[in-house]
Amino acid sequence: MQNTKDITYNVAKPWQLYVFSVHDVMLNCFLYVMGFISYLATGYYGILATTAAVIATGSRIFDAITDPVVAFIIERTDGRFGRYRPMMALGWVITSLAILGLFFFCVPSGNLAIYLLIYVVYVIGYSFMMTAHGGARSAFMNEPAQRNKLGFLMGVWSKVFYMVMGVVLSGYLMVKHGGMNLEAMQELVIIMLIASFVVLVLTIIALGDRDVPENYRSKTPANRWGEAEDLGGPAVFLASPASDFVNGHILTDTVKNNLAVWLSFINKQSLVPNNWQFFPVLVNMAFKKLVGRACGVSGNPRIGFCKRSYPLC
Repeated sequence: MQNTKDITYNVAKPWQLYVFSVHDVMLNCFLYVMGFISYLATGYYGILATTAAVIATGSRIFDAITDPVVAFIIERTDGRFGRYRPMMALGWVITSLAILGLFFFCVPSGNLAIYLLIYVVYVIGYSFMMTAHGGARSAFMNEPAQRNKLGFLMGVWSKVFYMVMGVVLSGYLMVKHGGMNLEAMQELVIIMLIASFVVLVLTIIALGDRDVPENYRSKTPANRWGEAEDLGGPAVFLASPASDFVNGHILTDTVKNNLAVWLSFINKQSLVPNNWQFFPVLVNMAFKKLVGRACGVSGNPRIGFCKRSYPLC
């Protein structure tokens, strides 16, 4: 296995680290506004509370569909301005238009179909932003000490954001508008759109020389992203009776090292730390492709373990 001393890490400049750490506030801005969506739906669209709750719950199911699709699109985007910056901007534009539609243009329409349609657009836009943010963090840097610092700074910014917004909401908006009515929510939307746009600009600036192909491809040992076939062996193992004793487990450093040694015998490559987040995804992809093919379309297995169900972890 490769000695950790021989690993060359992707390191960001200090100023980039501090500026980029604020990027998650952009997502928090939209989440904060959408915290009032049920009140908007029942009070100004005339939608039943149960219906609004069903829509909100259903959006999480729809989110499970949009996230993989959006990730597929983003991971195949290599343009002049990088991969993640354009998608962040696109997500911001889509989400902002959806928020404006919900709180300004279409209220109080009382039209459930319009409300539902705009809500779907919001979910799609938010998926672009969230997925691009996650990918950008991997491309931004992978040096362990900087990763810890980035996580700490992101936590600080998140706490500061909600503290400030608590004061703005109770000490300014509700006082000015006599409660949390439509006018107060609309002004909140404007404040959040301005704040999120500033954060978007700062994030794009910090990602300037980070959002480049060599930072999200060449850092892997094989100089490419993993394919489903690369983990065919582990997938077959997890699907077979040989893994009956394997259960959900937190990947500690010891487990990671042991598993890295095992995988190195399969592909003759060593693994870098930031690839571990893709491991369960690739395992599930390989399981579906290899085991599903082995079982056949008719469901009549050609191998003994196809009829059994094994949760992958």
